[in-house]
Amino acid sequence: LDRLRYLRGSLMESQRRHMLHQTVKRTLPVPVVVGGYTVPAHTELVLHLNEAARDIRFFDRPELFVPERWLHVVEDVERG
Repeated sequence: LDRLRYLRGSLMESQRRHMLHQTVKRTLPVPVVVGGYTVPAHTELVLHLNEAARDIRFFDRPELFVPERWLHVVEDVERG
């Protein structure tokens, strides 16, 4: 089972590094305050997931392939 956890972590890390969809588009149903700015309802936002996956605010050493960063997520999923 330990090897399967590592395999799952490797798959998740591969998906982080090489995303199938690099952007996600959403339309805001209501006004939202983001960083002190009010974004009106019905505004289309484009989230650049590829940028977030390489941002040090979200991932330690994002330039490296580190499957271990996901092992706690795999364990949480297995617990239910």
